Amino acid sequence: MHPDAKPLDAEKVLTKLDKHGVECVVIGSYGAIMHGVPLTETDIDLVPKLTKDNVRALAKALIDLGVDERHGASPAVVRFLQEMPEFITSNSIWVVLTDHGEVDITMRPGGFPGGYDDLVDNAEDVGGGSTVLIASLEDIKRSKEVAGREKDREALEKFPDIPRSRPPIPLPPLPIRDELTMRMRSASNKGGLVLRPTTDRRTGKTVMRWMRP
Repeated sequence: MHPDAKPLDAEKVLTKLDKHGVECVVIGSYGAIMHGVPLTETDIDLVPKLTKDNVRALAKALIDLGVDERHGASPAVVRFLQEMPEFITSNSIWVVLTDHGEVDITMRPGGFPGGYDDLVDNAEDVGGGSTVLIASLEDIKRSKEVAGREKDREALEKFPDIPRSRPPIPLPPLPIRDELTMRMRSASNKGGLVLRPTTDRRTGKTVMRWMRP
């Protein structure tokens, strides 16, 4: 949460988004709160559909919420979203401060490289035919697991157990240095030593040396 952000009035934010027909999925902690997870409201995370008309509608909704002029970046971001909707993809996340709290616009939340298109099929309607959807609790949990920040790990402790319908998140590849170490263990033939990459102090270059495991 930005230190200058005003208290979040999530109901007002959702109402304005729906009023302007913004197609988006709410994710993050507020999305989890909508599913009954006992977290604290701080900001609201949106994953918008990235068509030009929808980005312009998002900009209008933010203006209607009252862009906080004290936060110099917010008015500029909203102006660019209106005039050049394609500008939205030039960053992975935009933080906009409004009179009704912080709105974080996220293009590709963790675990969902396709953004809105990856989330929309499992998302839930907030009711009344709104264009604003809530990400499934499974997808919100997945996103927080991939992000892996301390605040995400703390939040995940309050999530209920959820059956998995999506394939498991693949583990990231081992660093090259570890891969080399593992490959060379079988070549260890010098009294239990293992060939490992290390930095030469004189040249600063990476070199292979036999070392104790």
